[in-house]
Amino acid sequence: MDKKISDMIAAIRQEIAAIAESLMKNSPAANRNGSKLFDFVKSFIGTAPGSSASHKDSAVKPESVKVADRKPATTQTTVKPAPVESGRRIETQTISEKEDLTKEEMKELIKRLEALEARVTRLEKAIGTPVAKSAGGKLTVAKMIELKSIYAYEFDKEGKLDFFYWNIKDDAKTKDLINAGDRGMLKKTSIWDDNCVLLSDGSMYTYRPVGNTLREVKAFATLIGYPIPDKAKTDMLSAAIVNERGADGWCISNGQMLKANGWVYSLQPLVLKDALEECLKKSDSFVFGIEPPTFAGKSPEEAFEAFLDFHNAIKPRPLPSNEEIIKQFEQAVKTYKLKHS
Repeated sequence: MDKKISDMIAAIRQEIAAIAESLMKNSPAANRNGSKLFDFVKSFIGTAPGSSASHKDSAVKPESVKVADRKPATTQTTVKPAPVESGRRIETQTISEKEDLTKEEMKELIKRLEALEARVTRLEKAIGTPVAKSAGGKLTVAKMIELKSIYAYEFDKEGKLDFFYWNIKDDAKTKDLINAGDRGMLKKTSIWDDNCVLLSDGSMYTYRPVGNTLREVKAFATLIGYPIPDKAKTDMLSAAIVNERGADGWCISNGQMLKANGWVYSLQPLVLKDALEECLKKSDSFVFGIEPPTFAGKSPEEAFEAFLDFHNAIKPRPLPSNEEIIKQFEQAVKTYKLKHS
């Protein structure tokens, strides 16, 4: 497992180096003395394969790549990661080469750099905590993720904001509030964020806590046919169940998980494709930092990681200027009054 992850890290760091180099070569703004962007891009090159900073405290030593040895193409720069990642070729990304990259192109490349660097961090952590496998044929938890909640102001397909109308009779006050930075009149929404667990057999679920009292542990024991002793205590009963019926600190059965510390969780099957589609439905209100992943040909672990990388790169759509918010509010008020007159 460590070798597999190490190869993946090497491939990603080569891609980071190539993108960062292209940014520095194709944008004069990035090379100006004292430029913040120049320092920012250099920080990514500093973590490329071959730099001492990236492996000073790491056992991962991918193939060395010297950025300085790369020669710019005359018409096109193609970012080429290491040949193979987990038995499949990584997609190459082509960057248009001009006298100067546009601001939008630079933003997109920097987003890509940040997403790649975040993935390297996740993979390096995985080396220190290898994925658990089933013990003696018993299921256990391979990876358990509590997804962060992400909220955004709600936009429609035309890019218009949605407003609350509790203060509709006082348009002037609402405008003052908007100019003062108050956003209480704007409706908010959230992205799909159920907590996820990958089990040792490759199956995936969302999970929710049921409880950690004696009642929940007894109910779990009854569910799996485990005899409940007289005067049972939560910690002792849960530890005994996990020790005899479970593995690696967990007992998983009949759509529930019991942790040795007494916590019981309910499970619901997770279909990554469906979860991804739920996220994409909110594309009017959120910005996706990286392209939506595909799951075909990936192992359960790889598919799970790809989805988590995508979810971690989601950000709220930025608000327009105060003037634009007020303009949209005035139009929304007119529409509302017409409908309710």
